[in-house]
Amino acid sequence: MKIISVITRNVLFAVAILLVFGPPEALSQVFYNTDAKIVFEDNVVGLVSDKHAKNGTISEPAAVSATSSGNRSGRYAGVPPKSDFSLRLYADLGVSDTVSPSMSLFLMGIGENVSYSTYSDLNSTSGGLRAGVTSGLAAAVTSQAAVFSKIKNYNDADRDGPSYGADLSLKEQVNPRFFLKERYEYEKDRANSPTFSYEGNTVSIIAGFKPGLNSAVYLGYKYLHQKFKEPAGSVVTTQSAFLEIEKNIGREVSVDAGFERIISSFNGPRSTANDNIFYVGLRRRH
Repeated sequence: MKIISVITRNVLFAVAILLVFGPPEALSQVFYNTDAKIVFEDNVVGLVSDKHAKNGTISEPAAVSATSSGNRSGRYAGVPPKSDFSLRLYADLGVSDTVSPSMSLFLMGIGENVSYSTYSDLNSTSGGLRAGVTSGLAAAVTSQAAVFSKIKNYNDADRDGPSYGADLSLKEQVNPRFFLKERYEYEKDRANSPTFSYEGNTVSIIAGFKPGLNSAVYLGYKYLHQKFKEPAGSVVTTQSAFLEIEKNIGREVSVDAGFERIISSFNGPRSTANDNIFYVGLRRRH
């Protein structure tokens, strides 16, 4: 995976140069997103997700597990369920440049904090960079490709460490009220302990519908495959589905509420863990 690491660093550098010293006709645009959620989980120790699916200049929900503290090894599978509340904060700030009528580049900084009420060893803070290109393939079809790199810090030092990866997404605006979005992501996590180091591959699909001018409903599914460094051959697969309702309360501000169901399997279906997640949040986009 050294090749991917080198490519990631070079692409981040190249995009940064283009955004700063881009063609004179390029039009820079600053954007930011903030998100705060209060979350209840009925099985905290069973969750194995460690994803961040905010999608650059294309912003749709990606389920609460996409911003979870994560890096919880499959060794927890089979442990009696334990519930907990958490507060999850997310923010990004970036700039995009139009380099052609159908293409733009973006560079963004991202930050996230998760704080649990009881299981504080799962608390986490992460930050990093994401850069990529958004392209219009047709009148109603948009693609986005990006690379990212971030540092993760937990109350448990074994989980601390860097990660990097790449993602690719495709969005179809079927009509003014309905869209579909498909996404693939690869992530290499290099935690201090090999028990929490893994390679992850994620595929997901989201459907969005706007029943009114100021409201939206999202339905999504995600499949995550994680191969951990130790014990040798350890594999965790996670399937999740979510439903979210969003209501605009201002020009850039919205509130949302949702439910997510997660099923995780460790080295096959015999060892599984389920998690039901309920959340309410406040979001601002610009």
